[in-house]
Amino acid sequence: MVKYTEEDIKKWAEHVASFCIIDIKLAEKIARERIIYLEKSIEKLEIGQRRQWKANRAKLLKLAKKKRPLRELKFAEEVLQILAARNRHKYTDYDERIREMTVKAAQGKIKHKDIKMMAMKARVRKKRNNAEIPISVGC
Repeated sequence: MVKYTEEDIKKWAEHVASFCIIDIKLAEKIARERIIYLEKSIEKLEIGQRRQWKANRAKLLKLAKKKRPLRELKFAEEVLQILAARNRHKYTDYDERIREMTVKAAQGKIKHKDIKMMAMKARVRKKRNNAEIPISVGC
C-alpha cells in the first residue's frame, strides 16, 4: 500500500519541527498516524469494492492511492491545520457526532451540507487521565 521508510518519516518530522510549532517526536508520531490512517481508508475502500463494485468508490480508491500523507509543507498554517485535525479526531467525540448527524441527514431532519458544521459545534472534549490534553509544543 503506502510505502514510506523510517528515513522518510524522520525527514518529514524534521521539516515539520522546523516551523517551531511541535517537536520532532510529536511530528514523527503524527507522520505514522497519517500513514496508518491512509492505509486503513484504502483497505476499507478495497473491502467495499470487493463486496460490490461501484464507480464512485473506484474513483475514491484511485484518489486515495495517489495521496501523499508526508508531502512537503510550505507554511506554518498547514502544520497548525494538521495539528487541529489530529486533536479534533483524537481528543473529541467528533467522529461519533459525524455519524449521528449523518443519520439525522438521512432522516431529513438536517441538511446534508450542515453535517460537519453541526458536528463541530456539538463535539465534547475528551480528557486523558483527568488531565488537559496539550495542543502544541513550541520551540
